[in-house]
Amino acid sequence: MATTNNNHTHRIRVSLHHRIALAMLVSALLIMPVVLLSLYYVSQMNSLATLLASDDTELLRFGNTILHNFSFARNAERNYLLYNDTFYLNTARVQLNQIALLSERGKRIDSCLKSEFDTIIKAVLVYQRLLDSLVQIKTLGPVFPRGRSPDNLRLDYQT
Repeated sequence: MATTNNNHTHRIRVSLHHRIALAMLVSALLIMPVVLLSLYYVSQMNSLATLLASDDTELLRFGNTILHNFSFARNAERNYLLYNDTFYLNTARVQLNQIALLSERGKRIDSCLKSEFDTIIKAVLVYQRLLDSLVQIKTLGPVFPRGRSPDNLRLDYQT
């Protein structure tokens, strides 16, 4: 009887282990689609966030480059006024053309910012015309002669 009781207890334990394992397997099979679906949505959200961040990062890089090019153009304008060398004006024009090109690219990246980039392009065109007017103003020359010595001024006053 002891062997029969042992076999019966062993069968009950094995059956109980099988039932527990089967219950765990069924619950895992029920949860698996939910886990897979959530992982799919997490990966989709991650890829969308990466796409948005890359667009925003690209726009931020464009904005920084536009700002840098504009400050470089202003510096070149100042150097032209100081040294009267047209090399500086040509450098400023190249930088302004670069700003217009970056603005065109920026419009393609984010269509919501199209009006802002169009405003930048119009401002670049106005600034280029102002640079052209600087050349014309410089070619007119001074109305009053410069660099006269005090002796010449005394002679003019005496006459």
